[in-house]
Amino acid sequence: MIIQNSPSRLEELLSQLKISNFQTNTDKAAQWIRANIMSDFPENADTTKIKEVFNAYQELNQQKNLNSIVDKSSGYNVVHQAAKLGFDRFLEKCHDKFVPKLLNMQSTMGHTALHLAALEGHYPTLKLLLERGAEPNIVNNQHKYPIHLAAVMRGNNDMKKRCIHDLLFKTNENALISSDLVGRTLLHAVINFEDPDLVKTILAKCPSLINSVDNLGQNVLHHTLIYKNDKLLDYFLSLNEVDKLLAKKTNNYSTALILACRYGNEKTVSKLLEHSKIIEIINHKDEHQRTAIQWAELNGNETSVSLLKEKGARFEKSKQGVSSLRY
Repeated sequence: MIIQNSPSRLEELLSQLKISNFQTNTDKAAQWIRANIMSDFPENADTTKIKEVFNAYQELNQQKNLNSIVDKSSGYNVVHQAAKLGFDRFLEKCHDKFVPKLLNMQSTMGHTALHLAALEGHYPTLKLLLERGAEPNIVNNQHKYPIHLAAVMRGNNDMKKRCIHDLLFKTNENALISSDLVGRTLLHAVINFEDPDLVKTILAKCPSLINSVDNLGQNVLHHTLIYKNDKLLDYFLSLNEVDKLLAKKTNNYSTALILACRYGNEKTVSKLLEHSKIIEIINHKDEHQRTAIQWAELNGNETSVSLLKEKGARFEKSKQGVSSLRY
């Protein structure tokens, strides 16, 4: 047993807390869990959740030491699993058993405890690990640092953003500008949070990320248009680097305007057409030999078609005199 004198069964805990009717009196048990297992355990948790968390805790606590493997397939030891589950209080009570090597030990997939806490958005656990000396500049087998996993949309977005913020100021610049196996950087990853302030904070720490492109040749503006994030679109269009972002074509020769006509609406198209750089390439064709106006018509967006025509977009016809996008 790692933490001595801890209840080994739920019935023992209920007896210690003098709970006679567990079904109608869960407050004391939930309070004990918040004090001994995980600080952010919900106050209104039902008996099923309490049993689930206590049993998971007991499975870890009955191990010989923190380095005991609890999942052979993943290679997770007690620290890995506790971080994955968000058991910050449990880890805090084990502080005298922590050594740097144990904190930064990697699983079969190369995950450290910090990777797992970041992935699940367990902010109290992540904060504790950083305070105990966990290293945020270790890469896993997918070439991702903990901060990249914090940017994965999973769990509570507010907690995930707090994880990103704390990791941002402890992660070195080489890690921040690195890309994963599909070429995506941290800035690509946070697009789905739709939070301009988060993007500003990242760019303040690492300005060069604004120019990053993934393996498809997509920059952050392309991602913003594809995922229809209006808040971030306004932010990126306000930057000094906007002309460079607008001029960049993806690997399939799509411009920002083409992507707006494929995935966006007339409001998005209208915003892009306010920029002279877009007007310069308004008739550019992608790998399908389609222009922005052809994509707009294909999607039945008559307002965008009218806006594009007003700005000088040409509407090409096939030899048969029918719009080429009909084929």
